Amino acid sequence: MVCLTIFLFHKPRSNHRTGKQWHEPKAAFRPKAGNSTYEKRQAERIAMAAVKAKEKEMKEEKEAERQVRSGWYSLCLHTD
Repeated sequence: MVCLTIFLFHKPRSNHRTGKQWHEPKAAFRPKAGNSTYEKRQAERIAMAAVKAKEKEMKEEKEAERQVRSGWYSLCLHTD
């Protein structure tokens, strides 16, 4: 009879409560669209396109120099 009363008062371990929520509360979804004007975004796109073009040009120059230094390019030009 004593064992039965101890079993009835035993709390299950699955009810783990620390006083905190299991998941963090989420904030409202607020997209960034509309924070800047269309003209400002267009100016940024134009500036980024200019940077990308410059980077591409620099990469092509670097690749050409690498080809010349490696000698493979010069061997391809002077094959008879």
